[in-house]
Amino acid sequence: MYRLLIVDDEELIVNTLSGFLSTQFEELEIHRTYSAYEAIDIMRRVRFDIIISDISMPAMDGMELLEFIKSYWPDCRVIIVTAYNEFEYAYNALKYDNVNFILKVEGYEVIRDTIEQHLRQMEDNQKKEQFFLNLGNRISRMTPYLRSDMLNRILSGDRTLVQSDLDLLNIPLVIDDSVFITVGLLSDLNAAEVKKRLSEISEYVEKRIVLRKISVVFHIFENYAVWFFQKTKDIESQPFEDLANYIHESFSEIPDVLMKQTGETLSLITGHTFLDWTEVPHSFQHSIVHLERMRGDSGVYLLDLSDSAQLHIDERSYPGIEELNHLWNALKNDSKDSFLNLLRTKLVFMNKINDIHLVLPLAAVSAMEWLILEAVRYYDLDQKQYVVDFTKRSNEKKMSGAAWLNRCLELITEIFDHRFLMKEKRYSTLITSVNDYIEQHFTDDLSLTQLAELKHYNPSYLSRIYKEQTGKGLMDYINELRISEAKKLLRETEYKISEVSKRIGYNSSKYFNQVFKKFVGISATSYREGKTE
Repeated sequence: MYRLLIVDDEELIVNTLSGFLSTQFEELEIHRTYSAYEAIDIMRRVRFDIIISDISMPAMDGMELLEFIKSYWPDCRVIIVTAYNEFEYAYNALKYDNVNFILKVEGYEVIRDTIEQHLRQMEDNQKKEQFFLNLGNRISRMTPYLRSDMLNRILSGDRTLVQSDLDLLNIPLVIDDSVFITVGLLSDLNAAEVKKRLSEISEYVEKRIVLRKISVVFHIFENYAVWFFQKTKDIESQPFEDLANYIHESFSEIPDVLMKQTGETLSLITGHTFLDWTEVPHSFQHSIVHLERMRGDSGVYLLDLSDSAQLHIDERSYPGIEELNHLWNALKNDSKDSFLNLLRTKLVFMNKINDIHLVLPLAAVSAMEWLILEAVRYYDLDQKQYVVDFTKRSNEKKMSGAAWLNRCLELITEIFDHRFLMKEKRYSTLITSVNDYIEQHFTDDLSLTQLAELKHYNPSYLSRIYKEQTGKGLMDYINELRISEAKKLLRETEYKISEVSKRIGYNSSKYFNQVFKKFVGISATSYREGKTE
């Protein structure tokens, strides 16, 4: 879904144009604002694909707004609407790509046709560029292994690092400056493919970020992608909040485009704000916890350090299980059958043991303890329920290797099942929360982006999850509630159709009538007259 913003100081024009375009483009999420400054405030938080702006507005005109748009979101397409054929304005706009001038006397149909042209071009460009299939690899000037080790030390919280260590390896990070991190997890690929794809994704990100003169360093930690962002001297005066929003929005479309072009799922965690260096390890570990819970989900999640998962971060300070990495990766990848088969193969010798206390398979027992403990802590499960039960079974007076192995497999199966239930519960809670908000505010000017911001989700991700869980789109549900209320008002009041339209959240009577007929089968006027639905 593409986003469009209409900017004009005349409310009637904004609402009328919004209503007209709503009847023409179902794939457009249309936003409205009534001043250039309000538009700038929105653009600092949300990325738009197309912006329609009046050229003559108080305080800031359309040309000044155009300069801001092109400096902040260079790829955004802009349609300038003017009452006069002002050659000077049109001439000044020639230095920008994807800018159109339209005279108001030409009518809304010309604006519609121009939008259609831009939408076609955006679709064509997306196909031609093939963001994640044809990007080349950059040749690094740094020694890869030393660089990787240095960045690993940052993520692990090594406080012995000094600025000269980074400078020696040409790592463009400043230890004394705040840093913003984004962490990603790419599912469904082997290690070599993951590394290649993540590098391609990073090149795409850097192409966008460099336009805002933000310093970026990319790193792969095991199977996780990590981006470090910092201000450069050129943008020292810009607020951290604006840059954080810009970075978040720069990632917003990547998971959906990747899914569309390759079928691969990318989960991303971005922070709310820039961090002190001392906060980086904690934020990174917290991001990993969330990514593992999101594994297999394609989308961008906004990290909230007040989340309950913070309570479990300190519990994950025990050593890793690199020696069991092949098992651990299978467990994390949601491959239940694959993991259980692999485990049976690795521990097949247990079936020959009559009593595990007579021939103590210490390595096998330790391996299972680590796997279960790791899974319990990663996925926020009841430690006593799983670990204590496992220890109790392992300490029984007599237990065969086969019985012990079966119990291990049962515990792992329970962990998989619990993860699935928790995921469904998380989705159910999200849907309930969204529906509750919609039911209380469906007469307001709601949008997918607004709902996503309230719930700290990327709009595309929220839209997809909502449709998967409910079988209908978010806007369909909003329209259902509005039409239900409209039917009540048409039956029980004498409000004009235009008044009913406004009372239930539609700024255009024409659009209201179109939606009403789509849901009810007849026009609002016919419904009021008592004709059969």
